[in-house]
Amino acid sequence: MKKITLILSIVLLGLSINAQKDETIFGQSGIRFTGIWGGSTTSINGFQDDFDFIGGGFFAFEFNKSLLLGWDNYEMRSTLNDGGKFSLTTHNFLVGYTPYSYKSFHPYFYTSVGNGIADVKSEGRDRILSVQPSIGLELNVFRWLRISLDGGYRFISGSDFTSVSDQMLSSPFVGVRAKFGWSWGR
Repeated sequence: MKKITLILSIVLLGLSINAQKDETIFGQSGIRFTGIWGGSTTSINGFQDDFDFIGGGFFAFEFNKSLLLGWDNYEMRSTLNDGGKFSLTTHNFLVGYTPYSYKSFHPYFYTSVGNGIADVKSEGRDRILSVQPSIGLELNVFRWLRISLDGGYRFISGSDFTSVSDQMLSSPFVGVRAKFGWSWGR
């Protein structure tokens, strides 16, 4: 009887030790890599008391079906009121949150932060800081294609030009985004 009790105790102890695995942030119950996305975006934003287009692209890794971490870039080319040529290029770190991404129509929140270059043909180049929070609605067209409409505000800081100020570059925007990729897992 003692041998059966000893064997049963060892088996139960072994099962309880196996059931108590360490929990990690990149494990079964932590952060899971669930997809890859990329695409293009086009926005209309205010510039020089008028509107202008800014276009770009992005690439992001998806975690837990709702968190996006990646990169984006934007470029705008325009003509200033005095006839000079102007361009703005940014390269940003992208953080996005898409709650209910499994639903066909769902909200999302993006913020991109990074540096860039503003170029005024007659004045030279200047490094700038870009911060761009946005909120939007996304439509799952296919499993691999999502189309969205978003709006936000682009904050630009660090412009030392006389013809183009931070206030002139900072403006609200409305954009359209095409997102291609794949999301797996549950």
